[in-house]
Amino acid sequence: MDSYPNLGVRETVNYTSKTPSLVASEATSLLWQQVFGDTKKASEFNQAWRTRDFDLGDVITQFNCFHDSDLSTNAVTIVCRGQVRLLAFDAFLGKEVSIQLLDANQIFGGDSAFCNPYGEYRAVASSKVMVLQISLHHLDVWLQDYPALFEYFSQITQSRQKLIFFKTLTELRSQNTPNLQKILPYFIRTEISA
Repeated sequence: MDSYPNLGVRETVNYTSKTPSLVASEATSLLWQQVFGDTKKASEFNQAWRTRDFDLGDVITQFNCFHDSDLSTNAVTIVCRGQVRLLAFDAFLGKEVSIQLLDANQIFGGDSAFCNPYGEYRAVASSKVMVLQISLHHLDVWLQDYPALFEYFSQITQSRQKLIFFKTLTELRSQNTPNLQKILPYFIRTEISA
C-alpha cells in the first residue's frame, strides 16, 4: 500500500541476512575505528549486526513516540550503500519535510535510548540501499562494556534531534541541512518547566 503517494513511499518486505557482507563489515570496522581508534573488537562487534536491503521508496523505519509500529523502531542503523532520507512532519506546513539525506557510513535510529523525549521521523530509501541494524537490546551489552559507544551514538542522536527541531518547529525550517549543521554545535538543549 502506498501510504504517501506524492513521495513515492511504500511499505515493504525486504531481505534480511544475519551474515554481514564485506561492505557491512567495513562499515562496522570504520565505526569502531572512529570511536576507539583501533579495530581490535570490530570483528566481534560486526557479528551483532544484521544486513537488510531496501529498494527506492521503501520505508526502512519509523520512529514514533506514542504508537507501536511493525517497523524496526528499536534499532540503530548504519547506511552501508545507497542513500536514506529522514522525513519529519512539520505541523506549520502540514506535511512531511526532508530533515537529512544520509550516505554510506552515516547512522540513524535508536533515538529512544539516547535522547528523551525525541522528535518523530521516518527513514525512507532514496535509492537501492543496504543497511546494517542492531537492536537496542543487543546494543545494550556493548554500551555497558564500552561507554564511549553510548557517547558516540548520543552525540549523533542529539544532532539529528536538533535538526528535526529546527526543520519542523522554527523559522529556520527554510535553511538547508548543511547550513543548519554548521550552527548546531552552538545550541544546547534546555528544558523549561511549565
